[in-house]
Formats: sequence, structure tokens, C-alpha cells
Amino acid sequence: MQDWNATFNNFLSAVESIEEETITLIDNTFSGQLNSAAGAFDLLDNFNDVDTRPKIRDQFEHKYADVLVQYRTELVKMDNLFEESKDGPPIPKNMPPNSGSIAWARSIITRVKTPIDKFKTRPTILTNSQNGREVAKMYVDLAKKLTEDYEGARFTTWTKQKSPEAITYLKKSILEKGPGDVYKVNFDPNLRVIIREAKFLDRIGKEIPHTIVNIALQEKDYMMHIDGLNKLLRSYNSALGDLRAVEKKLLFKDITKLNVKMNKGLENHNWFSLSISEYIEECNKEIEQFKDTKSRVLQ
Repeated sequence: MQDWNATFNNFLSAVESIEEETITLIDNTFSGQLNSAAGAFDLLDNFNDVDTRPKIRDQFEHKYADVLVQYRTELVKMDNLFEESKDGPPIPKNMPPNSGSIAWARSIITRVKTPIDKFKTRPTILTNSQNGREVAKMYVDLAKKLTEDYEGARFTTWTKQKSPEAITYLKKSILEKGPGDVYKVNFDPNLRVIIREAKFLDRIGKEIPHTIVNIALQEKDYMMHIDGLNKLLRSYNSALGDLRAVEKKLLFKDITKLNVKMNKGLENHNWFSLSISEYIEECNKEIEQFKDTKSRVLQ
């Protein structure tokens, strides 16, 4: 019996020593700089399924407060990041400015929402302490700032500005004359930006104005017309580009006739026109006729 008592007492002493060492390890782990509140929360939650000593389990429960402190630090950091960069946020090169800004704001809200969702599985952590209530309010304030004040305001401004802008761009003639009286395709690059914005905003669940939706649905038609017009202008420039002054005088009437046809792209057709393809086809025929005449006259 004496041997048994001595052995059992040694066992109890060893258990107590292991408990203290484990508690010290837990304290050291959570007293340092935690990588993330979400990761630390998951680590604690994993021990819920482990059948361990009451003192160790209690120590794990107390560590949720440390995770809450880490989360508070993350909220402050994200709030500072937002305030510093909201007027010029980092946007991927493939994203338009407005939707890129909204995507950036959403990335911040995603980062701060993940931990709060985890804390909601243990609501007493947020409600039973002053720090918990303050952290919950900090999250709500930041979420409102990101979603309503920033994202909402940006989208509202975009919809009010871009619908009339898009109409203005589409009313422009399909051709214009640049320096040296040279024909150029007159498709405003800002209209392409609006179409790209609409696609990205639609993907993230925004309700796009019908005017812009209809324009975006016709993007392939616009690109087809732009390609056709560029080919037309290359053919036109090729036909007239190598003419000398004396040859231009000889072909003055034919050049004038061709330019009358081409000028319809400056005067009669805008991007609402339904007959752009017909215009391109007619101009190409006129260019071929001019080339034929040019070949016969200059032989």
C-alpha cells in the first residue's frame, strides 16, 4: 500500500506538472502576436472536440478574450487602411476604376467579417464584456462605412453619371478627321470603360441601369463595326496614299466622289445607326471602283 500510495502521488504530481506546463504553453502561444483572429479562433475551437483536463479546458476558454483583442487590432488596422487608400485604392490592371474600388472595399469587409461570423457562434464573447461590445460596434461601424457610405455612394454616382455619358458617346459620328485631315474611327474609349464596368458590377450583384445593359449587350456589334471601319480606312489610305500631286489632279473627280461616300461616316452615321455594315460595304465598293479607275488612268 505504501508503494502504491507513493506511486499514485507521483502520478498526481506529474499530472499537475503537465497541466502547468500545458497552461504555460497556451499562455505563451496566445500572449504573443497572433497571426489572425480567425486562425486563433479555429485553433481554440479545435480543442472543443478534445477530451482534456478541466483546468486546461478552462484556460482555453479564457483565451477567447485574447483572440478578441487580436480582432480589435485587425479592425483598427483595416479601418486605417481604408481611410488611407479610399481615394486611390490599389486596383488590378484588368479592372475598371469604379468596380475595382468596390471590389477593394469588399475585400476588406470579407477580411473583417470572417472572424465576426466565428464569434457569433459564441455570442457571449461579444455580449458579456465591455471589450466584446466595443469590438462588435467597431465591426458594425466599419461595415457600414465600407458598404453604405463607400460602395453605395460610388455605385449611385456611377449610375447617375454614366447613363447620360454613354448616350452622348453613342451619338458621336462613327468617323472623325484627325490631324492632316485623316479619317479615324470615332469610338470613345470611355464607352469601353463603361461596358467593362457594367460587366464587373453585374458579376458582384449590382443592378445595372437598363440603358447601360442594352449598350453592353451590343458590345460585340460595336467591336465588329470598329474592326470593319479600321479595315475600310486601311484600304482607303492604301488606295490614295501613294498618289503624287499630279495624279491627284488627274483623279480629282474620282477622289471627290469617293470622299463624298466616306463623309457619310462623318455626317450621317452614329453608333445608334442600324446601317453601319451597309455603309462599310458601300465604301469598300467605291474604293474598289476607284482602284480600278486609278489603275486604268495611271497605266
